Amino acid sequence: MPGYILTNASFWTPPGKQFEALAVLRGVVEAAGTQTSLEEFGSRYGYRVVDLEGRTAVPGLIDAHIHLASLAKAREAYIDLHSARSIEELKKLVKRGVEGREGWVLGRGWDQERLEERRPPTRWDLDPVTGDRPVLLYRVCGHVAVANTAALRLTGLLEDPGRVPGVDLDEQGRPTGILREAAAEYVARKAPEPGPETLARYLEKTLRSLAEFGVTGVHTVYARRTEILALQRVGHIARVRIYVEPGLAGPLEALGLEAGFGDQWLKIMGVKVLTDGSLGARTAALREPYNDDPSTRGVMNYSDDAIFDLMLLVRETRLQGSFHAIGDRALEAVLRIAEKIGVSGPALRVEHASLAPPDLREKMSSVKPVVVVQPQFVLSDTWIIERLGERAKHAYPFRSLLKAGLLLAASSDAPVEEPNPWIGVYAAVARGELEGLPLSRLTPGEKLSVEEALTMYTSGSAAASLDEGFLGCLEPGCAADIAVLNRDPFKTSINGLKEVRSVVTLVAGRAVHVDRDTRLAVRLEELGLTVR
Repeated sequence: MPGYILTNASFWTPPGKQFEALAVLRGVVEAAGTQTSLEEFGSRYGYRVVDLEGRTAVPGLIDAHIHLASLAKAREAYIDLHSARSIEELKKLVKRGVEGREGWVLGRGWDQERLEERRPPTRWDLDPVTGDRPVLLYRVCGHVAVANTAALRLTGLLEDPGRVPGVDLDEQGRPTGILREAAAEYVARKAPEPGPETLARYLEKTLRSLAEFGVTGVHTVYARRTEILALQRVGHIARVRIYVEPGLAGPLEALGLEAGFGDQWLKIMGVKVLTDGSLGARTAALREPYNDDPSTRGVMNYSDDAIFDLMLLVRETRLQGSFHAIGDRALEAVLRIAEKIGVSGPALRVEHASLAPPDLREKMSSVKPVVVVQPQFVLSDTWIIERLGERAKHAYPFRSLLKAGLLLAASSDAPVEEPNPWIGVYAAVARGELEGLPLSRLTPGEKLSVEEALTMYTSGSAAASLDEGFLGCLEPGCAADIAVLNRDPFKTSINGLKEVRSVVTLVAGRAVHVDRDTRLAVRLEELGLTVR
């Protein structure tokens, strides 16, 4: 691919540098500087010029924690339940969703906190509208699901609910259909999955949609075999870093694969471990009982010994350990075991660290894990004070984590939240400004600047997958992964951050997304820089 110059723009790159123009050659930033100097450079070496019409451009954004296959399937094959505001509305959505389908039917997106009944649906709610078709419907967080009677019968849980932990029972000892953590996964594994070719189509469509926001890279977590097979069939639309489910750790060890195996497009990086659950489902493991349900402290999905063995395995195989730790009890266990084994720095990723009181932040400053945060949780966890009481002041302490010297990467956790990183930037910046948002009132000092938030989504996320200095930056030697924006995020209003979109998204110097309403579309087509 011939070289070209991007001019007439404001290029921002961490740590806060600004350029007027870039030279791109073979998918990499060759030079960065003033418009005059780069145009002279381009003229001397026969580079073509692309005028960006005075726009702001940033490094391609990277979602450091996304369930890519789950998002793709939820969009293409599942019943969407996000809009349900009552059990009756949910039943109507399910009834429409099962019509014309045979075999298993899956859905996602219900949230008991948004239902007027303020309770999860049960199998008795679902049975009248689902009949004999097995149905499994995930809560928005993915850590809890509800199955109808047909699904429970097919998986043996109707007659023997004790065969797997996490099956809720009523007062008569009958399964209600509500499945938590291991039980939800047990039933899900009985449902047929789309094959690699079908899933590859879903994934490619999803990655193209993410490019509309300027996303050029994702870290897909808890990846299973079919997702890995499918990703090998997807074109060069985004950089994908894979963190496999624990069951694939053994095969990786047997093959001698280390973090970074693959190429610049697709790499296996490590192992994702679901140490605990979610706050919304009250399965996140807390040191003290839930404020709104003193009967539980949540769920540890792994014993200390199991965490120790998994962490030792990833250390010895030179993989990254990606440990989901939402509750403070789970976070404490991960940090304690990491300290004992001697795992630190980028070899250890802590996913979420949602509840991180001062003593654990101090321990993190010693262990120095990469911390992968989800700014959108600040907006969606409207019940946080109800759940945690006074402890909520230690929830999502982004600024405190930065002050502790920790590397923060940002993500959506989609399909738990929308995969739009600009809502995440808005959430991180708007914190402390929005009336009615619990965490604004309780922790206003944890808000970030636009530059800090964007750094998490660019160089922070790149460093989280050992791509520091190549991805998430726009200096010479960095990949030409660039988002040309419709508005300047550094000058727009706080609410305007939610409206930021990418006019042109370049990956390795080629356009994977172009707003057809701009003159740039024609110019990029003329230069042969558009990926179809």
